[in-house]
Amino acid sequence: MKATLNLTTKLILAVFLTCVMGVEKTYSFDLIITGKVTLNGRTLEGATVELYQEDKLIKKVNTKKLAKYRFKLNLDLEYTIVVSYPKCFAKRIKFYTSVPESGIADHVFYLNVDLFKVYIIPEDFFINEPVATIEYSTNSETFDIEWSYTATKQVEIFQLRKMQLLHKYYGMDNTANELNEEQLYTEAYPKAISKTNHAYTL
Repeated sequence: MKATLNLTTKLILAVFLTCVMGVEKTYSFDLIITGKVTLNGRTLEGATVELYQEDKLIKKVNTKKLAKYRFKLNLDLEYTIVVSYPKCFAKRIKFYTSVPESGIADHVFYLNVDLFKVYIIPEDFFINEPVATIEYSTNSETFDIEWSYTATKQVEIFQLRKMQLLHKYYGMDNTANELNEEQLYTEAYPKAISKTNHAYTL
């Protein structure tokens, strides 16, 4: 009886140690996207933040007083976050969540989205294209902005934002462009893209 008890105890202990000190660590394999929505740098209550997997809407939230949002994404999939507010330019951000087998499994990506009012949009401006793409970087072993695409789009966003400011201040009179170039650049460019305290702002 005693020998049987000892054997049972050893088996239970072996199973426990295997679970706690397993040869390989198990992960939840996910990517957390979190941040806040602003309008010209000020927190924006009532903004809509939608999460799409491929073309299917899987989650939708409206920002509260603190204007924060949070989504959990599975790895090895393609997602799009769409941030919108009435009379503002809606921003789409594409996420490619594939991670190599040697990569780190759990990640948090901090992304703030700054919107701006729109009055006119050029016919040749592709409003449904992502303003940025995010993917896994093997160099930093974390998710980061894919710059070759995003940098080009941010230049376009800067030009669009500049156009809105011209229209807001001067209507269709673009002759004021050269006279107020410094003011327009100061207002439009800093909102294009920045990084503070590990959080990107697009």
